[in-house]
Amino acid sequence: MKEGLFSKSFEIPPPFKTTGDYEQYRTETVPQNIISKFRVKSPADDMFQKTLDSTCPPKISKRLKEHVNSFKNAKHHRAPLIQFLIQISAVSPIWHEQPRVIQGELLKFRNGLLKNKHRNTAYSNFQNVKNAVSVLIEHRLLPLDTELPSNLRRCTNTAKIRAENPIISNLNIYSDESNVSFRTSHAYLKDLESDIRENLNILLYEAKKIVHEGYHLFLSTHSIIAKSQRDEFIAHPKMLVKRDESRKKDRKEQNPFYSGNPLSFENKIAALDHFFDLVAQNKPIPHKTDLRNNTSFLGYLGLTPLIASAMQVIITDELGINPYSLYKVKMVSDGHGHEYVKVTDEGSVRLKALKPRGRLARTSQTCGSNIALSKIDASEIDASTCLKMAIEMTSRLRKHTENQALWICLTTRHGAILPTPETFQNSFNTIRNRAALKKPIFRKATLKKIRTSKSVLIYLESNGDSLKAATYLGNHVKTTLDRYIPKYITELIYRIRIRSFQNILLFMSVSSEESPERSLNLSPKEYERHLKNAFENPSMGGQLYKSLTTSRDTNESTDTKYFCVSEKNIGLAIMYARSGTDAELKLDCTTVLEKIAEGPIIMKQLLRKAHITVQEKIWKNECHISA
Repeated sequence: MKEGLFSKSFEIPPPFKTTGDYEQYRTETVPQNIISKFRVKSPADDMFQKTLDSTCPPKISKRLKEHVNSFKNAKHHRAPLIQFLIQISAVSPIWHEQPRVIQGELLKFRNGLLKNKHRNTAYSNFQNVKNAVSVLIEHRLLPLDTELPSNLRRCTNTAKIRAENPIISNLNIYSDESNVSFRTSHAYLKDLESDIRENLNILLYEAKKIVHEGYHLFLSTHSIIAKSQRDEFIAHPKMLVKRDESRKKDRKEQNPFYSGNPLSFENKIAALDHFFDLVAQNKPIPHKTDLRNNTSFLGYLGLTPLIASAMQVIITDELGINPYSLYKVKMVSDGHGHEYVKVTDEGSVRLKALKPRGRLARTSQTCGSNIALSKIDASEIDASTCLKMAIEMTSRLRKHTENQALWICLTTRHGAILPTPETFQNSFNTIRNRAALKKPIFRKATLKKIRTSKSVLIYLESNGDSLKAATYLGNHVKTTLDRYIPKYITELIYRIRIRSFQNILLFMSVSSEESPERSLNLSPKEYERHLKNAFENPSMGGQLYKSLTTSRDTNESTDTKYFCVSEKNIGLAIMYARSGTDAELKLDCTTVLEKIAEGPIIMKQLLRKAHITVQEKIWKNECHISA
C-alpha cells in the first residue's frame, strides 16, 4: 500500500498460531464504545431466561418459567412479565420481600400500559402479569399480605381504535381534527366516500398497468427467442457465435452476449430460457454467470414479486381476501382439498383460501369470460384475469419446483421461491411509491389498508349496509362493525336515515292540504326538489318512489323457473349442459349446476354422486361402441 493514501495506518493482526496467542487475544477486553454497537437478537426464551436470572431469585425464576410455559400462547404471558420484572427490579433488587413495592409497581405498570396500547390489550397484559404474581403468592414465594390492585375497567364498546389511519384517505376516521371543517354529516360522509374511491382507483390503475406490461413481456418471450442466435451458441462448446464479416477483426468468433452484438438482448433471453432449470435453482449458467442478475430478464421467464404484488392489489380490492391468506394460496392443497384455484368452463375462477387466525377456509368466485388474456386491455383487468395470468406464468415454475403454491416467483438472489410476506410488501412499496407521486397519502398504504378502505367504501356506498361489508370481508357482521367500521360513522348514517324519515313524515302530514309548499314555507320548485330527495334515499323509499312515479307496462311479467333437486334430475342437467341443443335450456341447466355447487354440503354430495353416475354411463357407452 502506498503511503499517504490514508491519514492513519491500520495494522491487521496476524492470525494466532499457538495456544498462547489465542489466550492473549481471548483475554483482551473489547472497548465499551465498540460493544455498544453490537446488535444481538436473542430468541424470546433466551431473553426471558436472562431477565429472570437478573431480576428474580432461583425459586421465583423457576416457578414463573413453569407458569408461562403452561400456556399454549406463551408469548402473550412472557412479554408483559419481562416488562414488569425489569421495571420492579430497577426500583428495588429485593422487591420479592416488599409487599408495598409490589403493589405500587403493579399500579404503575397498569396505568403505563394505556399510553402505548389499546384498552383491551392493556387489560389482557395486566391480567396476565397479575395472574403470575398470584401464583407466586399461592406458592408462598411472595409475602401472603401482598395486596394486588384491580384490573382496568373493560371497554363497554369493543371497537378497535387504531393509532394510525386504517384507510387510504386524507380524512383520518379515528381523528377528530380532520372533521372540524365539516358542517354536516352528509358532507363528511360524501367527501370520505369520494376520497377513498379516488385513491383506490389510482392504486388500481398503477397495479393494472404493471400486470398488463408484465404479462405481455412474458408473452413476447417466444418471438424474442426466435430472433436470437440460440441454436448457434448452444451448439458451440464455449457458447460463441460467428463474428459479422463486415467487421474487420482477427477473431472469427465473438461472445453472443457482448453489448456490441445487435442480438445481445435476444441472446440473453434465449440463454436464460434454455438454462431455465439452473436459473430456477439459482445456479450459474455455463460460461456466463451474470445473465440472471437483472430482474427485468426474469420477467420474460415467469412471475416476479412485483407483478405478483400488483395482482394481489387487484384481487384484494375485488374479493376482500385477507392478504396473508392470499400470499399462501395453493393451486391444489396437499391435504383434503382445503385450498384450490379452479378455472371454470365459462372463464370464471373459484378460489378457496385458508384464514390462519380464524382456522377456516373461505371460498370466493370471480366472474370472468373466455376472452384471450392477450386481448384484454389494461383497464379491463380484474381478479379473474389476474388469477388466470398467474396460473399461466407460474405453471413452468410449479413443475420445476414441484410446489403447488400459486405465487411461485423468480428472484435474482434465490431463484424460484415462494416469497415471504415481507418480499411482497417490499414489492408493494414500489407500486405505492409510483402512486405517491400523485398523492403523498400513498406513502403509508398497505395491502391490509386496501382491504379495510374498500370495506368502508362499500359500507358508505350502500348507505350503511353492514351485511354487504361483512360479505366482502368474509367476516361476521358483529366482527365487521367492531373491527372495521368506526362507531361514529355508523351513527352518522343512522342520523341521516332518521332525518330522511322525519322529512317523509313531514311531507305526509301536509300532503292533504291544497298548497303544501306554503305550509312548509317553500316555493313549488323547492318543495318538489326536497320531496324527490326524501324519497330517493336508497333505504327510505327509493323503490317506493320509483313505483309511484314510473308507469309500468301492463304486459310485463316475470318468468320464474323452478328446479326439482334430486340425483336423477341433476344427472339429466349435467348431460344436457354437455350435449344439449337448446341454447336457453342449456344455459338454465348450467345455472342450476352452479347454484348447487355453491350450496350446502348435502347439495354438493348430490352433485358429486350424479356426476359419478354420468361418468360411468358415458364410459359404458364408449366401451359398447368400441366393442
